[in-house]
Amino acid sequence: MALAGWFDDLPPRATVVAILIGLVVVMTVASMALGVVFAAIAVGAETGNALFGLLAGTLGIAVIVGPLIAFAWMLTRSESDEVAEGEETDIVDELREQYVAGEIDEETFERRIEGFLDDDAELDFDGDTRQSDTDAAARERER
Repeated sequence: MALAGWFDDLPPRATVVAILIGLVVVMTVASMALGVVFAAIAVGAETGNALFGLLAGTLGIAVIVGPLIAFAWMLTRSESDEVAEGEETDIVDELREQYVAGEIDEETFERRIEGFLDDDAELDFDGDTRQSDTDAAARERER
């Protein structure tokens, strides 16, 4: 799981504080988990049945870990979707700016946009499209 982009822009003090807060959260969750385990042992010992203790421990750990996993999944999923959308609009905006500035002509602009929208093409950093040899040959035959 990668760190959020805004985390890189934090000043050093804020980074240290964020790490310390994260450690406190981890220690709190660990102590809660140990408490659940000890409670499960107590339930098993009190009832005289180890199965009740095992069930209580499993339920307690699920109550602690389940929401954490769901929260981490939601954060990871939304960040990856935003990054993909942002990259797509950045490339199209960059091509549009090059066209408006007169750096590329209309034919080149349209070819690069079509190449970008084509699933088989990849954009270089300078905006040129790379296509496989078979795709290029097929397009030449169509012309």
